[in-house]
Amino acid sequence: MQIFKSFLFILVFSIAVLGIYNLLKHFVLKKIKVSKWIILVIGIIVFLIPPIPGLPISEGTFSIIKSTIFVFLFLWWIDLITGNMDNYKSKKKQQVKIKPKAKPNRVKNMNKSDKSSSKK
Repeated sequence: MQIFKSFLFILVFSIAVLGIYNLLKHFVLKKIKVSKWIILVIGIIVFLIPPIPGLPISEGTFSIIKSTIFVFLFLWWIDLITGNMDNYKSKKKQQVKIKPKAKPNRVKNMNKSDKSSSKK
């Protein structure tokens, strides 16, 4: 039963983190212009930071917060590397097709010339 609870917690945690990241990516992260290497270095530092003794936060809570921040930074870095952060607006724009302008007088004149040629 304990294994099932742990698995369920990890599953819910993963879905929540990915959902929050997608919201942050659409509304916050695409507006922030930072070098991809700065994000990677901050992510590595967050990954390597040990729990600080003397904090009133338990180790379990600290590890959850730390892993959440690391996953956010890592996913942001992946999006910056692949170039997916700037492509949202360009994907939504539709290409404009240039249509020729209708020329109704041409049809009228063609009909008149047909009638005049038939009278001769």
